[in-house]
Amino acid sequence: MVFQSRWSAADYNKWNLQPPAEDLKGLFSGAECPEFILLDYPFAYVHNELKSHIDYAIFIDTPLDVAMARRMLRDYRESALLNLASEMKGYQEGGRRAYLEMLRVVLPSSDCSIDGTSSVNEITEEILERVHTLRSERSNSYESS
Repeated sequence: MVFQSRWSAADYNKWNLQPPAEDLKGLFSGAECPEFILLDYPFAYVHNELKSHIDYAIFIDTPLDVAMARRMLRDYRESALLNLASEMKGYQEGGRRAYLEMLRVVLPSSDCSIDGTSSVNEITEEILERVHTLRSERSNSYESS
């Protein structure tokens, strides 16, 4: 996915999410449907094509400067300064607005928020705790019905 400079004004439903939607339908229609599917997906409940497949949305709330620094470290370990300058220009022209738009629209649409400044291990542990809590709540709900 490439964030364009006018992304924050765009309709979330214009993003083509048919491939992951088809993958999810395939998982749900299989003989052995998994109990939980963790989907790395940036829109929580705001995209119509996938919202009906989501039971619980977690927003990893990462400050913009931390997200940008992590992206630079991830994507440009051995790249030239020219690429870095191009990325910084893209961030200024539209990337930052895209991050802010996610805070404005996607975060409130999520069921919970996790501190994105935590380590990957801490974030993973918190997500797993929330999945286990959700499983327990579902189990108790089924037992009482």
